[in-house]
Amino acid sequence: MKISLDSITKYADLDKKKDARLRNVSFEAEQGEFVSIHVKTSKEKRALNELFELDMFGAEGKVTLDGRDIGKLKPRRLSKLRRENVGYVYSEPNLIQHMSVYKNATLPLKYRHDISDDYPALYKYAMTQCGFSEKAADELKNKPAKELDFIAAFKTALARAVINDPDILVAEEPTDELSGTEAGEVLGLLTKQNVLGRTLILITSDWYTANWADRIIKIRDGAIEEEIITNLV
Repeated sequence: MKISLDSITKYADLDKKKDARLRNVSFEAEQGEFVSIHVKTSKEKRALNELFELDMFGAEGKVTLDGRDIGKLKPRRLSKLRRENVGYVYSEPNLIQHMSVYKNATLPLKYRHDISDDYPALYKYAMTQCGFSEKAADELKNKPAKELDFIAAFKTALARAVINDPDILVAEEPTDELSGTEAGEVLGLLTKQNVLGRTLILITSDWYTANWADRIIKIRDGAIEEEIITNLV
């Protein structure tokens, strides 16, 4: 599934149209591509997050997902498209701490009405895709999320993001404040999702993280400064 931004200008305020966070931004991420967007400011990061969450508030231009203009979709259809086709991970795992690993990982399934109730199989599928062995996934099933270390929590959050088998995975600052070893492990887990065929988009202010992608889009002062191809093989 391809996602495209066409001449996007994104404002902080819809009415006053001041403080443009993005200015005339256009690019595409093809199915199966690994793209990073390197930004300098939190405003740019926040604006991009909103767009990839298919939120056009304060935006001019067009975002298309698989050829569909999201600005023309009804809220219910847009919600379904986002829920089933795009997964999200952030700098913090944002797990519900008192809930079990199983309930956290399978949470998105509660909003689906077109699948069977075979949650255990889907849980195992997602967890093993995200770095857990079947044995570890089973052992963690009933463990409260608050007892996980960071990497296990990130893997669980990643499993939650992919349990609906989305075509696109968006990661915002996945290595923020991590050690080099932890950052490498997290980026390895995300890269695996790209190898499995998902379009992977990283939004980051960290140059090391950005360079894991095949293509880097550099945004400065809200506009695209340049695009860099990193995979020359």
